[in-house]
Amino acid sequence: MFVAFSGCTKETQPDVNSAPYEGKKITVVHSYHPELLGVIKKNAGLTSVLDENAVGYEFIYMDTKRNTGEDLKRKSALEVKKRIETIQPDVIITFDDNAFKYLIMPYFRDAETQVVFTGIDRDASIYGIPYTNNTGMVSVDLALQMIDHPKLYARVERISWIDYDTCYDR
Repeated sequence: MFVAFSGCTKETQPDVNSAPYEGKKITVVHSYHPELLGVIKKNAGLTSVLDENAVGYEFIYMDTKRNTGEDLKRKSALEVKKRIETIQPDVIITFDDNAFKYLIMPYFRDAETQVVFTGIDRDASIYGIPYTNNTGMVSVDLALQMIDHPKLYARVERISWIDYDTCYDR
């Protein structure tokens, strides 16, 4: 488990518009490690919003992409749970399936702490979602719809492909 803390200081806090969020704490739990480009980009997006609103936050990385054993995943989740109990954040944000499956499901299901999940692949119901304390976003693959969509506009049979560089996910 890697932990990186960041957040606003009095010198960098915005003006009174942020007052409702001042003193709030968010723990962000990534399933993977901090060197992945996708993780770096997600953190950049989060920090730009959280810093503007004087929210304290901490990033925690379970590192379950490189450490794939079930025991390692459970051990990492238990360490994160203990850290969260120490921090007592107002909100936990999870990225990708493993953070939800190994951390939220066994330790924070229907808890008082609010949970926002993102990046659960295809079907959140496998984790018993919804819980009383969560909301989030499921990742879906729309490849078939992307193949059929151009047919609405093209006069001939063609296939269009929209892609992104997935090399950073290794």
